[in-house]
Amino acid sequence: MQVFNAYLKILWKRKNSILIYTGIFLVLAFGLSKMGSSEMGGNFENTSYPITIFDQDQSEASQQFIKYVGKNNELKNYEDDKELLTDQLFARNIACVIYIKKGFGQELEKGNAKHLLEITTLPGTVYSQSVINYVNQYMSTLYAYQQTGMTLDEAMKATQSTLKKEAEVTFSSQNQGSEGSPIYFFMRYLSYVLVSISILGISASIVTFNRKEVKDRINVSSYPLFKRNLGLWGGSVLVEAGYILLYLLIAAVFYREGLFSQTGLLMILNLVCFGIVAFSLSFLIGMITQKEQSLGMSSTVASLSLAFLGGVFVPLSIMGDGIKMVSHFVPTYWYITALEFLEKGAYAIKAEQYWVSIGMQLGFSAAFLAFGLAVSKKRRRAG
Repeated sequence: MQVFNAYLKILWKRKNSILIYTGIFLVLAFGLSKMGSSEMGGNFENTSYPITIFDQDQSEASQQFIKYVGKNNELKNYEDDKELLTDQLFARNIACVIYIKKGFGQELEKGNAKHLLEITTLPGTVYSQSVINYVNQYMSTLYAYQQTGMTLDEAMKATQSTLKKEAEVTFSSQNQGSEGSPIYFFMRYLSYVLVSISILGISASIVTFNRKEVKDRINVSSYPLFKRNLGLWGGSVLVEAGYILLYLLIAAVFYREGLFSQTGLLMILNLVCFGIVAFSLSFLIGMITQKEQSLGMSSTVASLSLAFLGGVFVPLSIMGDGIKMVSHFVPTYWYITALEFLEKGAYAIKAEQYWVSIGMQLGFSAAFLAFGLAVSKKRRRAG
């Protein structure tokens, strides 16, 4: 109990830094969520893109798809000439060209028509990803209904009805990477602040208890080493759980509808797993850091590096292939990947991708803990 009380006193000394990071996070989360939601709301219905479609299948399924695309967009007719269409794309006369290849309807009945839609847009434009997302929204919803046992005709009718009610998720005039629901933005930027405050709280306490004079006093006292470690670990777990609960309470107040849903609950599970990552990383940093004064720099470097490489501040969709390859080796990448997967509503189609991301985060946690324990054992042997 003495160690636990001392742990909380050390944490209290860091309260100002923790409050500053919390304030930064709330400004980021609330500000950007309002920007995203305002663009995705009422203004969406006035957004329409010129699109050219070539239907090589001429099936009922392809006609329903064209009907969906044409409902909120302007369908333009051009000859099927590659040079002509390229010129129209560069002149911004059309936003994209869609080819519905032969066999689209038959493959769709089998639940697989991914390679029978060819979409060409002008790279780098603000609407290129929006058009692709618009098409993916239709296909994802259709596949989800088919998974429930519906026939293709029933699934198409249900998809049209669903997307009619939820048109706000289809387009946004925001730049690429800025789209998402308010709870998505909240969870996205929470990963940044969680790493920062975990290091400031948990690592600071571990560094303090690892100081030579403190360890020597405990060793010569009658206080058992087991109780010392139990208090240290118990305090660390309690602090990390407290951080997560605090921010979930904030989310419950401001984003109640988005949080208490199937997607919201899966986002919470994703956050808990990343909390374990933050806890493990903080333990590792606490074991390898010699001076408490260095923790501020360690917190800044670790949180910003993980945020930028993992897709928190710079969306994964606009990263180069080289950066994306490096990003696979940071836990934040897998947290953001799972978060974006849920935001797109793709869990009903391919749930295993979500669980792979969860497993990767837990793998990083195990690696950080193992490395930290190895450092701790080496320190004990060194005296």
